[in-house]
Amino acid sequence: MNKPQVRVALPVAIASAAIFVASGLPAPYTPDLGFDLQDKLYHAVAYHLYGITVLIFILGSWRNIERRQAIIWLLLFGGLYAVSDELHQAFVPTRHADTTDLVADWVGVASSIFWFSRIRWLVGRKFFS
Repeated sequence: MNKPQVRVALPVAIASAAIFVASGLPAPYTPDLGFDLQDKLYHAVAYHLYGITVLIFILGSWRNIERRQAIIWLLLFGGLYAVSDELHQAFVPTRHADTTDLVADWVGVASSIFWFSRIRWLVGRKFFS
């Protein structure tokens, strides 16, 4: 793997590992934000950031990819990772798989599409070369 490939693969690899490790821990303490379903917000934010790393990987790996194709790959890869994360939690004591968490994860990944044009601008600026 050459240097540019490592630069685009490293963020998504680190983010994937961080999610995997966090999912393997007992339910973490999270600050109380004062509303119900705040854990869904945490899921959405985490997967929003994850989606950005996936976009960096996609756009850095396939230079001439079209917007629609990149979005499809993002939703597919991010969604499948979210499913694997929830399945992983099903085998961790004190944790459980939750479809509403999965929906929040997917919403977070989908919201990272907003950053597509900004990341695309960085690609055009030779950020990855």
